[in-house]
Amino acid sequence: MLQTPLLWLHGIDDTTVLCSAGQAGPPFLQQAGMKCEFKANPNLGHSISG
Repeated sequence: MLQTPLLWLHGIDDTTVLCSAGQAGPPFLQQAGMKCEFKANPNLGHSISG
């Protein structure tokens, strides 16, 4: 089975969803067997970019 890896990005300056809360997601996905990498971005608040 082919598995697409995930990249989970989170802004360190996010005051809406704290970075510590964002860091909790990837281990949960990894325990479920998914490939997920977490990266925290400095000077980034709560936003969506594409």
